[in-house]
Amino acid sequence: MVVQTCSCNKNILNQNDLSGKTIKPFATNAGWLGKTFKEIRTLCPNSEICEGMNIVFESYSDKLVTKEQDIENWIKTL
Repeated sequence: MVVQTCSCNKNILNQNDLSGKTIKPFATNAGWLGKTFKEIRTLCPNSEICEGMNIVFESYSDKLVTKEQDIENWIKTL
């Protein structure tokens, strides 16, 4: 399940029992992650939440800041 913590996806987390499930969160942003991963932990207290992958782009650009190798290494953990 791919989830960003916008209000519509908060509803998904609230409406589905993910107890006992493993969640491997990721987020894309232009430099400000906010509380995304913390909110997932709060909304899914009975789930195993793995370390999240924060994929950063330059502001107002599609230029990737996060190293591609870091992303590829994270993908291999899935």
